[in-house]
Order: sequence, then structure tokens, then C-alpha cells
Amino acid sequence: MANIIITNISLLKTDDKSRSEKNYNSDLCGISGINTNDAPVKYLIKLLAVGKQPIDKIIAVTTKEAEPALETFEDTINSFTEELNIPCPLIEKVSTSENEFSQTIKEVTEKFTAGDKAFIDTTGGFRNSSYFLMCVVRMLEYSGVKLEKAVYSRFDNYSINDITDIYRKYDLINAVDIFTKFGNSYELEQYFSNTDEPAVKEVISAMNAFSDMISLCRTSELSSILEKLNISLVKLSSTHSDSADTILFQSLICTIREKFYMKNNCIEYPDIVRWCLDNRLIQQAVTIYVERMPEFFYKKGLFCTSDEILENLKEKNTKSHFDFYYEMFYNNLMTDSNKNVFYNFLSDVIKNSDGVYSELFNKLQYDSLKKIVEKIPTDKYDIAKLEKPLRRLLKTRYALYNKGRRKEKCEYEKAIKENPEIWKYVENTINTIPKEAEAFIKNTAKNAKLCRLFADSDPCEYEDMKIIFIESISESHKNKKFSLNEKLSAEKLQTIFRDILYAKQFIRNKLNHASDEESESEELQNYFSAHGYNVGCELNVKEIKDFMAEAIDNIRSCCNEKIY
Repeated sequence: MANIIITNISLLKTDDKSRSEKNYNSDLCGISGINTNDAPVKYLIKLLAVGKQPIDKIIAVTTKEAEPALETFEDTINSFTEELNIPCPLIEKVSTSENEFSQTIKEVTEKFTAGDKAFIDTTGGFRNSSYFLMCVVRMLEYSGVKLEKAVYSRFDNYSINDITDIYRKYDLINAVDIFTKFGNSYELEQYFSNTDEPAVKEVISAMNAFSDMISLCRTSELSSILEKLNISLVKLSSTHSDSADTILFQSLICTIREKFYMKNNCIEYPDIVRWCLDNRLIQQAVTIYVERMPEFFYKKGLFCTSDEILENLKEKNTKSHFDFYYEMFYNNLMTDSNKNVFYNFLSDVIKNSDGVYSELFNKLQYDSLKKIVEKIPTDKYDIAKLEKPLRRLLKTRYALYNKGRRKEKCEYEKAIKENPEIWKYVENTINTIPKEAEAFIKNTAKNAKLCRLFADSDPCEYEDMKIIFIESISESHKNKKFSLNEKLSAEKLQTIFRDILYAKQFIRNKLNHASDEESESEELQNYFSAHGYNVGCELNVKEIKDFMAEAIDNIRSCCNEKIY
């Protein structure tokens, strides 16, 4: 690790008045100097000497015209280090001109290695030398070199002034930029590591929580994190402070809020998705959209349910990986259809009722099954309406199975011939009939089209209940469990729900290289393809970004209609 001074050598002044030695005031008592660079560089040398640290090198950026001044400067430094009784540092020249700053920056930065410390005299050089040094500092910091001190000398009052904090302000601006682009709060945390301002600490804490959530794509606490971030920014903006760092940070709050689309002291899930898209955080955008938008839909009134059902869903969802809004939306609302009560019934009893479930594949009597169904503590099923499909299901099960095991082919074909009305329930699956009655019941419960057949419902071209739900929206979807917002057109709701289902099935699962469900069915692929969605290949970043941006616009346009 080396201590290195950088200075821009100014032209040598030749008139007698300018050549006279001047004494400069500083926190190290008087420092004398004749030429422009003398006093500030001597100050930096003495500062390190007081701290018993060596000066390993001085980099003198010099034009051809300033080379005579460099010779005088070298003599001055030699004499000064002799006075202090310390070794004279190596003085290395870096040649430059007013139009060669890029090459000069390269040459200067190559003389540093990670861990070195930089000390800068900003007094001399061209008028644009301050910008040159600013670039050098930024380059060095990216390379692991720390700026320890930056000074300049004033000729009007002969003083040495410390401007390190001014250079550090760029670190703050850069740290805010990093946070607003990538959600990374590490630089801000480092910058304010020694602050005593409670409001600043609160903001940094909220930013850290947001940063962790974005990095890990864990959205379960996103709502509380956004609220904390929003409140802390509002609080900081109204906090009085004498700290220059805090005041500058406060001046950047409006920019932060604009970048995150915070309006009316509020930040919502669509805003965060849009922010992710702006900064090409595609996986984060898709994850937040798929996992958190169901909560936004419910709270904005796109769909609703009774308090009783809501509480029941919360109780059932205690063991789920996702929150109950996610479960309610994808696994309740989108699988709920007033046109397929029998499907809903089978799905529910297989998940939640061991008595009914075992009765369906272990016993054959409808009357005993009826008694169990009637004990289910809910009013959502009318056993009278379920009698026909249940009797048909039991009759079919009896024709195909004996003591829970599939009959021999000759036996069940004989039974089907004796009961030709059963054929329509098994004709499409005759060659893949499960060996166990339990599997037959499970498969039936997953097959919406077959359930509709047992229930004598109107024919439906789809089997997937989520597709059936979306397509049935145009028929004023409303039943005992859920209802949709009547202020929105069916077409808008269908577009919103189609978009999020597509993102879940065809984008999120592929990005994660995994799925919480089975692979996309041929029916799903055909359905979304028919509606213009890309299902045939991996999407690139631009395609995902464009789709997501349009999906968020669709959601925002609905919310702007004052539907809640």
C-alpha cells in the first residue's frame, strides 16, 4: 500500500512579485511557497509526516511548457523533505497537453494499485484540470484506491483549503444513482456509516431491506418494505439538519421518488414492477408481478369475496409457500367457475375432506357418501344438485374397479357394454385407465371437461379451469365465493387475468427453470398462442420487457377508472 500525491504543474512565473515567497495558513501552521504547487504539496507531505506515514510517490502531470517549473518544483520538494528529515519521495512526470486528458488519465491511474491512498493538489494546471482530477478520482476508486485528501491553495488570502468533502459528494450522488438503478444500498450504507442522524439511519435501514429483497427475489415482505421506505423518505425530507451530507441527501429525495414512481406519498406494486423494467431487472419484475399483483388486484377491488371466505382462506394457507392473496387468486378465484360446481366439489373434497375422498374410491353407496357430504361445514354445495353426477361417478367407478383395483380389460369392457351410457365418461381415456380407483378419482377431479360431462353441464371446449374462468368473465362471473368488479368491462378483466396467467406459466417458470405446477399443457399453449402470446420459444429480454410494460399499462388504465 502506497501513499501517492497527484499534482498538476503550473507554468513558472517570472516576474519578481510572483516569485516572492508567501506564507499560507493551514491547520498545520504556516506553509510557505513560491510557485503554484509548492504550498499545497508541501502541506500534504507534512500532513503525512505528522502522522508518521511516508510519501512514496508524487505524480507530476506536466505539459511541455511547464517542464521548467517541474525542475524548480523538484528542488523545492527536496529541500522541504530535508528540513523535515524524511526521505524525499520519487517524483514521476506524466506528460500531457490540453487535448490529451484521456491518455493522461490512463497513465496516471496505471501508477496505482488496489489499496493505495491518493492525495490530490487541485490548484495548478489548465482551467479544466479539476474535471481531469475528478475523472482520475472516479477511476481510482473503481480500482480500489481511496481518496484520502484533496486540497487547493488560495492566492487572495494565502490559505490551504481542504476540499475532500466536495469530492466525496460525488460518492453520495453515485451511491444514490446505484440505488435508484439497481436497488443496491451498499454504497449509501458505507457513505453514511458514521452518521448520527436518526432520519438518515432510518432511510438506510429501509433501503437495505429493499436491497435484500430485490437481490434475493423474496417478495413476501415487499408491502411492508415499500411502506417503510416511503415513510422514511418523507420523514427525512422534512428533517432539519446542519450536516452538508444530509442536506445533499435530502435534495436527492425527489429524484429517488421520481425514479420509483412514488406519487402522493405512495408506492405500489405496479410502480416497483415498472422500476424493475426501467433498469432491466427482468426476473425481479416478473417475480413481483406474478407473486404480488394478486394482492393489488384484491385491494383495488378487481375481485372481492366475503370476510368469512377470506378468513377461511387465511387459515388454510398457513403452510403454503405463498401468501393467501396468491393462493386465493390462482388456486381459488381462477379455478372457481359457476358453470362447474361438480369440478369445484371434487377438487375441494380431495384437498380438504378425508371422509368424502376415501368414500369415493373405497365404497359404493351413494347414501353413505351423502351423509358425509352433508356434514361438511359449508353452504357452498347443494347435495341435491350433486346427486346425479355423484351417482354417475360411482357407477362408472363400480364398472371399472373391484375392491379399489382395476378390473381385467375383458371385465370392464363387459361392464361398459352392459351400461352403454358409461362409455361417454371413459371413451377418451379407455386406454389409460389408472390401475387404482384412487387415481381414477384424482384424475377426474383434475379434468374439468369430464366433470362437466358427469354433471350434464353445457359442453366446454376447455379442460383447464383457469382458462374456463377467464373465458366465463364475459358472462358476469359471480357466485357465492367471488365476484368481479362490474365497473370494468369483461374484455379488460380478461386481458389483465390472461396477462398474469401467461407471465406465471410461460415466463416466470422458465426464468426460474422450475415450476410449482406441472409443465404447460398443450391446451394452455394453444390457448395463449391463439390470443397472440409467444409460447413457442424462449423470450429475450426485450420481448419480456415489452410484454410486462404493456401488462402494467393495462392494470394502471383500469385503476385510473376509479373502480374502487
